[in-house]
Amino acid sequence: MILAASPDFSRAQSGDAHLHPDVISGFVEVPAASIYYEQRGSGPMLLLIPDGPFDAGIFSTLAERLSACFTVVAIDPRCNSRSSCREFTAAFDVNSEADDAADVIHELTGGQ
Repeated sequence: MILAASPDFSRAQSGDAHLHPDVISGFVEVPAASIYYEQRGSGPMLLLIPDGPFDAGIFSTLAERLSACFTVVAIDPRCNSRSSCREFTAAFDVNSEADDAADVIHELTGGQ
């Protein structure tokens, strides 16, 4: 299941280096970028993708609550916050974001 959602604006954007001890973070290499993720919980995977200038940290409270039932993965979109890009273009399209999401899912599930 993929969920692209508007963030909870009551929380600040994550620049925090302090993650809950049950959170696994890392990077997935995708074409022309490196996508940062935070993963917690167990069960079916639920992918959280922030919109606008926000990063994975905007979902920390929601992800923590959902982690009792799901493997929750929140990402920083390409070229945003902790995710990097090797080729910056002014136009990002939904296809490249969908490809990044699919690549993250594939990597974290071992291709299953």
